[in-house]
Amino acid sequence: MKTPTRTLLWIFGTALVLRLAIYLLYTAPLVGDAREYFINSQTLENTVGLFPYEHWYQRSPAYMAFLHITGQSLLLQIVLSALTCVLLERMYRHAGWVYAFYPPGIMYSNVYMKETLLVFLFVAAAYLLRNRKWWLLLALPVIFSGFVSYGGVWEYNEAFAAGQRSFVHRVYILWRPEWHFTILIPSPPPWLEHLLRGTFILFFIPLVILFIRKVKFTDFEFWLVTGFTLVAIFSFGNERFREPAMPFIVGYVTPIAVEMAGKLRAMLAGAQGTDT
Repeated sequence: MKTPTRTLLWIFGTALVLRLAIYLLYTAPLVGDAREYFINSQTLENTVGLFPYEHWYQRSPAYMAFLHITGQSLLLQIVLSALTCVLLERMYRHAGWVYAFYPPGIMYSNVYMKETLLVFLFVAAAYLLRNRKWWLLLALPVIFSGFVSYGGVWEYNEAFAAGQRSFVHRVYILWRPEWHFTILIPSPPPWLEHLLRGTFILFFIPLVILFIRKVKFTDFEFWLVTGFTLVAIFSFGNERFREPAMPFIVGYVTPIAVEMAGKLRAMLAGAQGTDT
């Protein structure tokens, strides 16, 4: 069923307002990767960096070029994040509303990190694939290659992965119910840290559990999530690496959750009718 244009506009507006609220009320500090992306994308020269890159295109070249071309505009990232919600709604009913309130989606759109652009491109490609643009299967590895880092980071990643993480531990690191709120707030007070972590856990755990219980081996979403997991655990994977898969988990689970809620309401209504 085609989603009404009015609904899509409401989703876009809601997602935009939530992200703009953070943009207007709080400025994220330039630390870690965000500082590297911001400074190096100004002139496309490596002036700072954790890893020994020789050229700018060895460090997430698609995102570096995006920042350079757009004048490092966070506003454009915010618009892309809101558009991601619209595309999700076109693919999965009610999922756009859920992703509009997804905490990392709001957070990453307000920092100089590659997740927002990467997520948008993957969701856009998946949307076109659902409209029979099968040639875009070739675009998925091309998109991903534009966001990986080359050069010295690979040696560092291999040594880190081989020396400190088992396969199971790497899967846990990727899918544990945590998120990098310290990117937005480096030193949060304890009460805020517990509030943010608790809020995300309440959102994240039911979502992933329901996905695991309901997903089928033949589902498109199963292969996307599995693919992201395999790529991430054989690299320097952490919680951020799962973000491109999260819209598809949200999209897959939301209609199921809505259906389950409807059945529960019907059961409760039937029970009340029996009592009377």
